[in-house]
Amino acid sequence: MTSTVPTFKAALFTRLDSALGAVQVTYGRPAPAGPEREWVWIGDARAVQASAAMGQRRREEEWTQDVVVSCISPVREPQQTLTERAFAIAALIEDSLRVWSAPGNAFGGVVRTALVVATDLEEPVSVEEREARITVRVACTNRI
Repeated sequence: MTSTVPTFKAALFTRLDSALGAVQVTYGRPAPAGPEREWVWIGDARAVQASAAMGQRRREEEWTQDVVVSCISPVREPQQTLTERAFAIAALIEDSLRVWSAPGNAFGGVVRTALVVATDLEEPVSVEEREARITVRVACTNRI
């Protein structure tokens, strides 16, 4: 099956890796050392395809790309600080997508559209550490 998902994930990884500076950005889960204290993972995608015209060659692909932002610290650090930092990183991701959508060569020709449509916040706590985890959902479309 032909899909734009892997190409978009690679392009988004390259873009965010250079834009986010000291924040660790990964295409998959980092191994073997695991994630750093501030980490962005170009994660799961859920896609559907439909015929774009008569026949089977041209299709419209629509998918949601998850971009997970994680900020971790020892339990003694305030949760509010982690949550605010995670939202600041998520805002940088959204700003980067807006800039990348500029007319002329939107998204480097990789996709037709990529727009943040949701953000989900989780704040898991363990005995050793706190975390603020935001899943940024990016809705994408392309003709393949």
